[in-house]
This record gives sequence, C-alpha cells and structure tokens, in this order.
Amino acid sequence: MHPRLEAGKDLQKIMYNLTSTTQTIFTKKLNEWYEKYKDFLAEKTINPGTLKESFTHQKLVSAYRSLKKNLLIFLLTRMRKISRYTIPQMPLMVVSFLR
Repeated sequence: MHPRLEAGKDLQKIMYNLTSTTQTIFTKKLNEWYEKYKDFLAEKTINPGTLKESFTHQKLVSAYRSLKKNLLIFLLTRMRKISRYTIPQMPLMVVSFLR
C-alpha cells in the first residue's frame, strides 16, 4: 500500500502501530485522524453517466470503516491469546464468534 494523499499516509502510520499499542491509544489516534479528515472523507462525486453519488475517496473511507469495525475483533483476539481468564468476561456472542 502506497498512499498518495496525506490522509492515507497518516492513516497508514496509525495502522503500522496497531500491534504495538494499546486499545486506548490506538482508538484515540484513529478518532483524532477521523476528526482531522472527516470533511475530506465526506466529499462526494457524481457519476455523469448515472448521476449517482459516491464517496470521492472511497478506498480511504472503506479502510477507516474496516479499522473501526474490526478493531474490537482484533483486540478481543489479542486478549484471548494473552489470558484465558479474559474469555468468560467477554459477551457470549463475541466468544462464540472467536472460537
């Protein structure tokens, strides 16, 4: 992945630190990134052929949404590897998904 846009480069820096940071710090950095670029991410383009709107920076929007959605799963998986005793404290639905 070789992002050309500043927003993409900044998101890539955050992603590189995912495995070596805490949930709190990662979430804070991701939220700060979103606040900085939320107007940029909200930009829409109209397809002249179909007159349908789509995100101008769709790949970046998708990358951000994927990180937000999968962060919980990643962190719970990481916790599961660290401690067996964490599992009973997790919601039953999430535990069954991870097994």
